[in-house]
Amino acid sequence: MPSADSGGLAQLTAAELEFIAEDALIEIVPKFKHGPLHLIQGDFGPFVPQARAKVPLWLAITLKKRQKCQIACPSFMSVGYLEQVLRREREDAAVFTPLPHHYLEIASLLLNTASDDIEEPDRVRTLLEDVENVRRAKMYEGMGSAAQEVQQAVKVNDLGAMELLPVRSFFAEALASLYVVSGQKSADHRARDLEEKMPATRASGGGDDNAGGGGGDDDVGAAAAGLGSVEAAAAGGGEEEEPLRPRRVRRFRS
Repeated sequence: MPSADSGGLAQLTAAELEFIAEDALIEIVPKFKHGPLHLIQGDFGPFVPQARAKVPLWLAITLKKRQKCQIACPSFMSVGYLEQVLRREREDAAVFTPLPHHYLEIASLLLNTASDDIEEPDRVRTLLEDVENVRRAKMYEGMGSAAQEVQQAVKVNDLGAMELLPVRSFFAEALASLYVVSGQKSADHRARDLEEKMPATRASGGGDDNAGGGGGDDDVGAAAAGLGSVEAAAAGGGEEEEPLRPRRVRRFRS
């Protein structure tokens, strides 16, 4: 999971994710005849009545609103496929079923603008909500385990953009804080270990400079200087603060 500051992804809103999803390609059945359209995204067409053509989702919605086409429902929005996805999600608590990265945004746009082109739209809407709820519960459970183990990163394969939106920035910042606290504890332990070894350093270094010990005073001074720098780094330039404790992830509705 990227950090909250990487690439500005954590700052995207639901509306912006929906705007990005409109670039997804989808099939339509035109009701008009027209040559190819040369767009920035690419060339699309020619358009022949009753002959399927692949266009960006935003163009399909525009044509649908003008009653110039029918939209072919994507395969992942069929009732049979969604029932299989829901069953697999419930059976395996550790794996997310692969779905289009913007499947929630695409489904929302199509259900709002082309429900008459979708078979059993109410059933599809219910299944999508069930799939989203099951996957969200699994995601929160995994996040709780990661917080307890103080991991630096969490692998979340096959989660959709809209599913990650509510937790991306919060969890990235929480992981960063836990990682800093964990590093702080490690520095304290290293300083304590070095302090315990100091008497042994003095005992082994004593004697003449010409003796086999190799100049005990210089070694002691170097070790003391190293200890000071480690303690300063561990102290962080202020009073010692109570270590942060991972909070329970709060469940919320999208």
